[in-house]
Amino acid sequence: MKINKKCNGTVNPKTGKQYSLDFKKRTVEYYLLGMYNEEQIWKKFQINRILLDKWRKWYYKYFESPNYSEPNYGKGKMYCPEIG
Repeated sequence: MKINKKCNGTVNPKTGKQYSLDFKKRTVEYYLLGMYNEEQIWKKFQINRILLDKWRKWYYKYFESPNYSEPNYGKGKMYCPEIG
């Protein structure tokens, strides 16, 4: 069985390190709230600028977009068996 790593988070292409969805969301929120600037985030969380830019686009798409509804993060349709 082949596992799609994007479903569980983001993988840094240079280091192969995997980041959870919660980590991505918190990192972008720190930047948007002005708690850290880009350079501080790169050093503190050891991610590069390109990755931070991708996460900012992802964050906008799922949390700030006017078309936002509960995201499923690419996991596909949720299976809910009927109780009968």
